[in-house]
Amino acid sequence: MLVSGSRNFLSVMGLVVLSGCATSMPPVDMSFPSGVKTELAPDDEHAVLVLKSNGSLPVVRFHQIDSEGKISSLGNVFEVSEAMVASPLPAMLSIMKATNKSLFDALPVREVLIGTSKPIRISGGSNLMNKDGSKMTGRNGGDGCGPLYSTFRPEPMKRYMVRFSFVGNGCIQQVFDITASEAVLISGRSLPR
Repeated sequence: MLVSGSRNFLSVMGLVVLSGCATSMPPVDMSFPSGVKTELAPDDEHAVLVLKSNGSLPVVRFHQIDSEGKISSLGNVFEVSEAMVASPLPAMLSIMKATNKSLFDALPVREVLIGTSKPIRISGGSNLMNKDGSKMTGRNGGDGCGPLYSTFRPEPMKRYMVRFSFVGNGCIQQVFDITASEAVLISGRSLPR
């Protein structure tokens, strides 16, 4: 009985995975972010940094590199667009979210407080990694894009977004000041419209 149940489960999971692979990714969101609300609040010594991925499913890892070259993790994110949420396969989206959270400690959006006393350098990349930061081995372990680097000086009481976007066969990383309702690009290049 256990074998039959396992086969049924594997068959259903296989269909879900194949269905997910057959669905296409929505187009890359090329607009500047607007009206972004954050749960964290900036203060006199900190800014809020929102981390986001755009245009493809791989998990993106963000790190902060200080002036002495010390690297610290800011967190991992993955794409969840409105088109994916409205897709006919909500179960696939739930499985993807649970897998990314449990295996990679990744969320669709992540917020962190950052110091404002000096410029910071942010790296973003999508090479598949284990939770401990070691590179995954296996068939897909070498796939990815980046790391890409952005340097800027955060100001107190401000909100910023670092957006890592998969575009065509490559990727770009942008930093936006999202404090006001209309975002301002402060690092990286604009996506083609």
